[in-house]
Amino acid sequence: MKILDPVLAPDVSIWCDHINPKEFEDGGCASVVVGLYPAFDSSGKKILSPISRQQCIDVATKSSLVLQAYFWDDITQDPIQQADWVAQIIQMEGLPVKWVWADQEQWWTDWTAWQQGRNGTIPMSSVPTGTPALISAHSEKFIQELHSKIPQSGVYTNNGFVATWAPGMNTWLPLYRSWVPHYGRQPKEATQMTWAQLAANWLPNYDIILAAGQSPKLVMGHQFTGDSCILPGSYSINNALLPLDVSEFSKAFIDAIKVDSLNPVDNPPVTPPSTPVDYVVILARINVRTLPDGNSTWVRYAVMNEVLHVVSIANGWAKLSEGTYVYAAYIALKTPTTPVPPVTPPPPPPLPATVDYVVIYARVNVRAQPSGNSAFVRFAVKGEVLQIVNVANGWAELLDGTYVFADYITLKTSTTPVTPPTQPGTVNYVVTYVRINVRAKPDSASAWVRFAVKDEVLQVVNIANSWAQLADGTYVFADYIQKQA
Repeated sequence: MKILDPVLAPDVSIWCDHINPKEFEDGGCASVVVGLYPAFDSSGKKILSPISRQQCIDVATKSSLVLQAYFWDDITQDPIQQADWVAQIIQMEGLPVKWVWADQEQWWTDWTAWQQGRNGTIPMSSVPTGTPALISAHSEKFIQELHSKIPQSGVYTNNGFVATWAPGMNTWLPLYRSWVPHYGRQPKEATQMTWAQLAANWLPNYDIILAAGQSPKLVMGHQFTGDSCILPGSYSINNALLPLDVSEFSKAFIDAIKVDSLNPVDNPPVTPPSTPVDYVVILARINVRTLPDGNSTWVRYAVMNEVLHVVSIANGWAKLSEGTYVYAAYIALKTPTTPVPPVTPPPPPPLPATVDYVVIYARVNVRAQPSGNSAFVRFAVKGEVLQIVNVANGWAELLDGTYVFADYITLKTSTTPVTPPTQPGTVNYVVTYVRINVRAKPDSASAWVRFAVKDEVLQVVNIANSWAQLADGTYVFADYIQKQA
């Protein structure tokens, strides 16, 4: 199938520092899809990334483009809590988002290992994976919850992911509209071009391959480039143009969601939640869990006399308004005589002493907790100075309460190198383009491994036939790198 009445729409992520939506509009685009990425404030509260917020505001105030959004569904996190956060943050921020896509393409269960695999530190085959049943069940719970809160929502995924990692998704994908990534015609390397050149040379002229559960009549969009087209409108912090993912969406779909008239897929009716009833914890401390099961994931403690807003009670478990559960025998109905002592917040502790460290890799994950499975907060980039409070168990705690993997930073001195040490038998080269492909073999048709970004230092073993072999056995096109000075 093809999108029969297509209009263009780029999607932008947190890697893009800022956008110029007028350049998208002048290039013939009708919509922009903005990634909704979480961040954490100084108190540890999960908030919307300032970059995502500004991108949404710019689309809404500086153009007539229709604002869509996507959210990466992390299978290592609770699906209900993630979906609820998306709905809450859109409402709280007052963003005029017309449609939300669940980006469901994650197969790994360890972010640190996945990052090491992407960097070539370990084989990708050794990265822990979710089972097909887990991936499908998690993804279904997420989209069910998201769709109950935001009916104008659908699923972003493709046949390769579903067939390889979660064939069970085919049983419920027919319930939702789809946005499908399928790259059948695009430049082999990231190429700068105008929107007119994109329209003249790179629009899809092939049928989209769908997963078995994706109904052609429910496919609203086709993402046909994957970071291969550098186009006006997307910029780095240094105002350099960045590659864009570009899609074709059905014009009828965009026109309909623009005026909020599109009737979503006819799903079974969603029963609205009951009005919460206040209960009080009657024991010193009880577990709050993600599911009504004593073996499910622990969320937090609820303490004696804490007021809980209970939606329903079934099978001995009380469901709270935020979607978590407590054992019903440990709470009691709140009455006017139930004592609830006032809570006096403790004074803030003094700031701890810090030591300056420097990031030595191109880009490292900053996380909410000292675990590769914890929530992603942001990237720290090579040369960035981090104020470290403590280093323990391989993780460095930053002054703001976030964490980075300690192997990716080094103590800052007057002569601190900001590149990884060169391995014996290699020569350091620097990437000269915004982003280039790293491949498994010296062939542009071979398997893609990861992106290397501008100014990243690569350790090169050998250059032959215009391809540079890296120390980890992967390859980049030699014209895109130069020997480090």
